[in-house]
Amino acid sequence: MQADYTVNNLAELAELAQQLAAGPLQTYRKVFLDAPMGAGKTTLVHYLLQALGGQEEASSPSYSLINEYSLQGSPLLVRHADLYRLDRLEEALDIGIEDYLEDEHYFFVEWPEILLPLLAENALHLRILVQEEGKRQIFLEKM
Repeated sequence: MQADYTVNNLAELAELAQQLAAGPLQTYRKVFLDAPMGAGKTTLVHYLLQALGGQEEASSPSYSLINEYSLQGSPLLVRHADLYRLDRLEEALDIGIEDYLEDEHYFFVEWPEILLPLLAENALHLRILVQEEGKRQIFLEKM
């Protein structure tokens, strides 16, 4: 599975989130987000949460490491992690990251590099490249 998208503004990013929720995220619930600081990772997760039926505002889990959200009418949860502050895989294992990678719930991970040894077969790699005038090129591929 491989796809390439261009978004020009927040409205198009929200529309892309709807497409992803109705398409690839029906099969793949683990998404590793790879992008530079300020590229829109948390904003995309916010739109994905809304598209999946979340009623809450997604916020950056920079300090809590993992935020958890319920979905209206679904037993599934959305978990959103920001691993920027972690330096070693052992730190991620200490917070139970393996459980999040193996269960049936959605798991969106910002700064996933330390998890590479634990790559999940059911995961997607989503890369955001910032272009001129606020445009974003988004690449999606199965890990």
